[in-house]
Formats: sequence, C-alpha cells, structure tokens
Amino acid sequence: MKVRKRAPSLLGLIALLVCVSQAFAQTPAGPIPASLFGMHIINLSDFPSVEFAVLGKGTGVEWPAIEPTKGQFNWERLDQYVKEGQAHGGRAIFYSAGGVPPWAAADQSTCGSSAWGPTCAGTVAAMQDWADFVTALVTRYKGQIYAYELWNEPQEYFTGTYTQLAALTQQEHDIIRSIDPDATILSPSIVAYGYAYLDSYFAAGGTTDIDGVAMHSYPNPDNDIAETVTRSMTTTIRTVMSKYGISRKPLWDTEGSWGDTSYGAITNPNLRAAFVARAYLLHWSMGISRFYWYAWDSPDWGTLWTSTGGPSEAATAYGQVYNWMVGATMAKACSFNGTDAYHAVYSCDLTRSGGYQASAVWNTGGTSTYTAPSQFTQYRNLAGNTYSIPSDHEIPIGLEPILLEN
Repeated sequence: MKVRKRAPSLLGLIALLVCVSQAFAQTPAGPIPASLFGMHIINLSDFPSVEFAVLGKGTGVEWPAIEPTKGQFNWERLDQYVKEGQAHGGRAIFYSAGGVPPWAAADQSTCGSSAWGPTCAGTVAAMQDWADFVTALVTRYKGQIYAYELWNEPQEYFTGTYTQLAALTQQEHDIIRSIDPDATILSPSIVAYGYAYLDSYFAAGGTTDIDGVAMHSYPNPDNDIAETVTRSMTTTIRTVMSKYGISRKPLWDTEGSWGDTSYGAITNPNLRAAFVARAYLLHWSMGISRFYWYAWDSPDWGTLWTSTGGPSEAATAYGQVYNWMVGATMAKACSFNGTDAYHAVYSCDLTRSGGYQASAVWNTGGTSTYTAPSQFTQYRNLAGNTYSIPSDHEIPIGLEPILLEN
C-alpha cells in the first residue's frame, strides 16, 4: 500500500533553494529522447493508447509473490509483463525489489498482508535465500529486464537497518553485474524529500557502483504543483549525490504523478492535465533523464485512464507534451519569473532542425495576458488545438502550458 509522503516547511524550502536549484539544473544537451516518457501499468489488459517509450515495473512481481514457498517459483505474472512489452514495440521493463516472503524473514513481526499475498518489511534470516532468488530472476530475464532498482521506497517499506539494506542491495548488485552486466542498476528509490534516508544508506555502505539514482516525486496534497517536485526535491537529492561522488550519474524518477486521491490529491481534470505537462517539461529542465508516470490505469494514483471513461484530459495532455518534446532540444533550463512557485510565469524553450523554435509557457498564478515574442505566429494547447497569435501578440495563458511556435 502506498502512503502519502509529507515534506516539512515546503514553501520555505522552495524559497531557500530556488537559486541553488538553478545551479543544480543540469538540462541534458541534445534532442530529448522518447525514453524520458515512461509508464506504469497495473493491469496488462489496459495497455496505454498514448505514445510512451519505456515500461515501468510490474505489480505483484516482487519476491514474496514469485516465491511464496522456498524453492517454488511462479513467474507467470512477470512473464506476462515481459511479453506484453515485447508485443507493443519491443518495450522492456525494469524490476524493483521490495519485500521478503515470510518463510525467509528474520523477524516475523514485520510480516503482513498485501494485495499479492503475505510480505515482510524486515531483512532476511539467511542471505543465501535472497541470493538464490536474485540469481534465478536475473538468469531468467537476462536481456529482457533492462534495469533493476535495488529496492522500492525503503524509507516507507523497509524496517531493517541501513546496514542490512546495504548488505541486501550489495548482494543483489553483485549478482546482476555477474549475470547480466549490460543491465542498468539504480539505487534504492527514495520518495519525495527522502534524501536523508539516501544519505544514511550510502553512509552505511550502500553501493555507489550504480548506473543511476532513483527517486519518486509524489507531492503533498497541500503543495500539489509540479514545480515543487522538480525544484527543491531534485536539489536535495543532487546534494547527496555530490557528497558520495556520484553527481554525474543520471537521475531517474521511476515513479511519480500528482499522487493518491484518497489522500487529497487533485481531482480537477484541468489541473491534472496541467500537472502532467508541467511535470515532464520541468523534469527534463532539471536534468532528470527518465520519468515513469504512476499509473495509467490505477484507480487512485495518477489515473490517466478508466474502464468507464477511457483516456482522460490528462492522458491527452501526456500525448501532447510527448509530441512537443521528443526530438526537440531544450538548450537551457526553463525560466522562472515571479514571486514564488505558486505565482510565476514559466517558459521552456525548444528548438528543432530547420529553424523551428517553440516555447512552452504557463502561469502558476492563474489566467493572465502574455506578450508572445515576435517570432511566434501560432500556439497549441494541451487538447491538441492550434490558434493563430494576433497581431498585437497578446495571448491568454494560465495553469495549462501552451506551446508557442514560429
């Protein structure tokens, strides 16, 4: 079960870190790859109708679900994820470890129920049991699972010590490197402002021989805009990365969205569409090279599609911003002009070959009039409509980004 994560004094943190975050903003050079756009799917029969490039992790495929009894493996659900991805454009999936089956747990008091059966939050009684599972996993899916996240949200779901987590992930790391050296290895994923946990993990000996650092960018219900996610959250994580000599490693957001509606996340369709577009633009601006939306068909978390309503306005926005960004170049970080993240005009400049110029613009403070630079002649909205820019270049902008084009 996911839990809403809260950040202390977030608005104050934003004010303190805005300037620093710009210094940390390492907007990647070159065209934006389709691999920025990742997607989690809960039910394989609900495969997304929007364009995206990479599949997120499967659900119900952690160790307790696959090996509920020692030595007896059930790979059926993970096989289905792998096959479904291959059937839809050859998309591979990544795997995120998390949970211990009761038979392997060192402390039975950490065990409880989940949607996929009993699972435990502590460490293992015998490291060999963990090693045997990881060996079987990586051997079976060598070349089919392209990335491994060493643990999912340990500050939320792991009750063992930092040293115990470091030992588990070191074992996992060593086995992956030996069996499938081409696979990408990511750090354990930390949630929102969990940078202190990541710091303690590395201090306890957590491996820094990784190919990327994983984060999950869920906002708080009372600070539910994309700008807070990609500014101060990113800055604090990069500070930890710098401390341990891994600042040049890619930063992946392997789970993120506006969060869980049962904890007060936004429900307004327009706000959701605005969140999707702003989040993707700002992720790339801040140097986050992959962002996996959670989730296409979840009934509670970042819902883009339902069986009764089909794709939502936010799903349409996802498809539009994919078209805006993929193949374009963002030569510098998005600009910020305002008093704070809630009252500012943002612009993200994009270029393509042949002299194409564009700028995604929005106002977190609400509707206002914006003077479009003279080179722009039209703009697109998140519904896919195109409008001419009038001769005086005065156009309305608001919470939903529009794309100015020459």
